[in-house]
Amino acid sequence: MPLVLALIQTFAATLLTILSIGSLLSYILLTPFVPRRITAFGSGKQIEAHLDLFLRQFPSIVDVTIINRTINDRTASLKQVISSMNHPSSVHFLASQAPGSEADIQSAVRQADVIICATSSTQPLFPSSWVRTATHVVLIGSYKPEMKEVDRELILRALLGKMVVDSREASLQEAGELIDAKIHADQLMEIGELVSIDKLGVAAKKTLIPGGRTENTETGFDGPVTLFKSVGLGIQDVAMASAIVEKALAWEGEKIGTVVSDYDA
Repeated sequence: MPLVLALIQTFAATLLTILSIGSLLSYILLTPFVPRRITAFGSGKQIEAHLDLFLRQFPSIVDVTIINRTINDRTASLKQVISSMNHPSSVHFLASQAPGSEADIQSAVRQADVIICATSSTQPLFPSSWVRTATHVVLIGSYKPEMKEVDRELILRALLGKMVVDSREASLQEAGELIDAKIHADQLMEIGELVSIDKLGVAAKKTLIPGGRTENTETGFDGPVTLFKSVGLGIQDVAMASAIVEKALAWEGEKIGTVVSDYDA
């Protein structure tokens, strides 16, 4: 049982890290701005992993607002985890179902440099008119045609800015936001196409960590935005499987599985 539990924990941690790395990479590649405020919808492990990476990468972040349907045990746990990160940013929690919460949620969305959505909502979480020009939006919750976290108008604004996905084919079949906006494959770019790779297959550092970032000083709410939509990739499954195998092989106690020599010879 201890080994099985350890493997499950490895699987979950690896999955969350891989998904959140893609979101962080999208911000680095698509925007020239240094982020100061993040607004996140959802309070699960996805949000926890994303905030962990963004806060570590950008010490410039001074404010984090987390919006959940209710304030509950999960939000309390998330608050404790964020506090343990020892990041100096202020953290606020809002309950979307609480009476009178709309004004506070609108303010949090309007001020955000980064909006991260990790919910299973079938209705847009906020209107496009709340999102400031040049804001970066990360959508990782929806994975079925009937799900959508943002409205059609925001997707169309992303077409005017920059919109990337992890997989064209999968996104056009599974991402409700893109399906609802009638997006076509030739309107999308995969995030891997933006990364410069050297002769050894290593991502160029200058591509991933550009300098000269400034603050977003846009004041309008109808201009282009940048957007990353993720529904998951098969290569992520391979990475998770590899992590699990490594964990099993390194386990010093009971063994699990069978090693087949030269299985691919």
